[in-house]
Amino acid sequence: TLFPYTTLFRSALLIYRSASFAVKAIGQSTTIPGATNTITVSFKPQFPLTGNMNSSITISGLLGSVTPDATMALLDAGALFNATAEWAAKTGSLTLRVSPGETVPSTSVTVVKFDLDNPTTPQTGPSMIQISATGDVPISAASMTRGAGTAAPLKVVASSFTLAKIGQSSSTPGAVNTITVTLQPDIILSKSRGSTITVHGIKGSDTPSTPALPLSISAPASGA
Repeated sequence: TLFPYTTLFRSALLIYRSASFAVKAIGQSTTIPGATNTITVSFKPQFPLTGNMNSSITISGLLGSVTPDATMALLDAGALFNATAEWAAKTGSLTLRVSPGETVPSTSVTVVKFDLDNPTTPQTGPSMIQISATGDVPISAASMTRGAGTAAPLKVVASSFTLAKIGQSSSTPGAVNTITVTLQPDIILSKSRGSTITVHGIKGSDTPSTPALPLSISAPASGA
């Protein structure tokens, strides 16, 4: 009995036109301008990639970060890859080299994290980020699945105040008037970051210009 030609079976010398990644996703931790942004990459190659064959994986197209060229520490990568990866700012590329004796499996998803610095101005982030590999089985560059919304890699959103109110203590002519400003930013403002807050448009007072005015600052109550 002859099998129909549509029957699937293992063929001698069957060679795939191109190997691929079954999983290739990338996301980020924050859209805050100027913040340290943890990039999370998840991937699963079609075939194992071993350190003994000098395998490497390259993520490219991560454009928009202000992190300069560097050898970058990986977060939570264990011994699977060399402790540091090569970052090239011009192409937005990070190259991960599989450690000798280690294997990137084809049966489970591998997750790698690393930090990049966001720019201080808003941006939409790169429209296409690619992943490729060399070593046991070369894998051509292919587009990665980018996180949606605020998880889109290197998307930076302008910061704002979620609460911004101003009021006064007196409307009596010539009286001392205490101005009360209530603010809640959606980012961390601190002395170590050189943060400043400026309130504009307070016009009509007889108070002369001065380089300093006394301030009374109160923090929110615990749990507020």
